[in-house]
Amino acid sequence: MQLNEWGMIAWDEICVIAEYYKNVIVNEFVIMPNHIHMILVINPAERINPAERINPFPTGVDIPNIVGKYKAGVSRIVGNAS
Repeated sequence: MQLNEWGMIAWDEICVIAEYYKNVIVNEFVIMPNHIHMILVINPAERINPAERINPFPTGVDIPNIVGKYKAGVSRIVGNAS
């Protein structure tokens, strides 16, 4: 599949997830026409103090928080681009 401009934004935002969460790795992902699939690896042994996070805004390192931040980032960028 060839990604359009919005698909590339979705791709870029997946690639920066590890910048927001030191103990999260995006192992695999696939961008589909209207959704994505991601395999996230969260290493609980490396949970860090919120004050030590690269980005101080995330409140937790769990799947709903990671996906919510991802969706908000894509929506913000797409909204500014259109």
